[in-house]
Amino acid sequence: REAEARNLLERIRTDLFDTSWRVNKMAESGDSKAQAAMGLLHSKGVLAEKNNLKSCEFYLKASLQGSAAATYHASFCSAKTNKQRSIDLMLQAATGGHAAAQELVARACFNLKPQELECAVEWATLATQQGRPTAMTLLAHFYAEGIGVPQDLPKAFLLCSLAAEEGDATAQYRLGKMYETGSGTDAKKELAAQWYRRATQVGRQR
Repeated sequence: REAEARNLLERIRTDLFDTSWRVNKMAESGDSKAQAAMGLLHSKGVLAEKNNLKSCEFYLKASLQGSAAATYHASFCSAKTNKQRSIDLMLQAATGGHAAAQELVARACFNLKPQELECAVEWATLATQQGRPTAMTLLAHFYAEGIGVPQDLPKAFLLCSLAAEEGDATAQYRLGKMYETGSGTDAKKELAAQWYRRATQVGRQR
């Protein structure tokens, strides 16, 4: 697989050798999508040199033009040097509708001491509404345990099922547990075993 990946990367560099140049020109002219794209290219070292500093510069430029995705990536750029700036950017990305940012804000609220459960539920719900599987799993946990919301086992089961079908290993394991114990649904040992196996397979693939 490593050889295949190297061959594919070489083909991309050969067939699209001028793509970085073209996208860079668009970025320099102020195109926010091109700026975000250059941030990604420099971050991954594909079609451009791997350079985290340049990557962050492009992400920040796109962020200033309102790109929620670029703002999300830019937040990690200052995580070590300016924590408050990183938090502000993550909140900005979440407010702008970026599902991954919304989930991270939800988890941050949940992990605070004392916990801010209303905040956690609100952001997890927003990310779930955009179909983010790991956010669904988090929200399912809230409903299963009555954390920040009234306990609702059928709703927890539904959310866990949706996330499990999307391939989230944690949801698959918890869904297996729910089938095993009859939590939020009828107990079905065979289905429990199936979901346990799927969770194990996904974990191995990672």
